[in-house]
Amino acid sequence: MTRLVSIDVVCDRAESGGTEVFGVVTEHRPDLPKPFDEELQRWVRSTFSGELEEGQSLSEAAEMEYEPEGEIVDIRKKA
Repeated sequence: MTRLVSIDVVCDRAESGGTEVFGVVTEHRPDLPKPFDEELQRWVRSTFSGELEEGQSLSEAAEMEYEPEGEIVDIRKKA
């Protein structure tokens, strides 16, 4: 049975001087897929790049569906 976790999206200053968009799971659960961060960040960058300015964030902008202690099933933008 799959589970869902919400994703907040944030735009902040990058170390290189520009801005970067990244996602943060709203609830750190012990059964989240390991590792999940690289795939999540790649999806967030491709989906939200150019939509936010530095300092802006979107609460619960997306959700990640996953198999407990397994794999990511889907990451999707919330309406």
